[in-house]
Amino acid sequence: MVLRFFVFGLSVAFLMGCSSTPENTGNETGQKEEKADGKKLFNIHCAACHKYNGKGGVSGAKDLTISSLSRDEIGKIVSNGSGDMMPFKEVLTPEEIQAVIDHVQTLQN
Repeated sequence: MVLRFFVFGLSVAFLMGCSSTPENTGNETGQKEEKADGKKLFNIHCAACHKYNGKGGVSGAKDLTISSLSRDEIGKIVSNGSGDMMPFKEVLTPEEIQAVIDHVQTLQN
């Protein structure tokens, strides 16, 4: 459990130091918005336990490649946590959670 918080802390520190060029979405105010990168977010927040390929293994993390969960079910687990998995609704925006779900679905067989 301590390792999980340590990894989470490192992930947050890494994110705080990263910057990227936002994509222009052509909104009315002329401000640029960044589209969430589900694979990148997965690699930062999820891969420590689920591994980069989604096959799991650490702290009882599930093998996402054999999961048959629906999009809504995945969203609830990412948002609210499950078992030892922490909830991410206070860490990721709804758009980022949707991007993570998109990536998780690419890992499913």
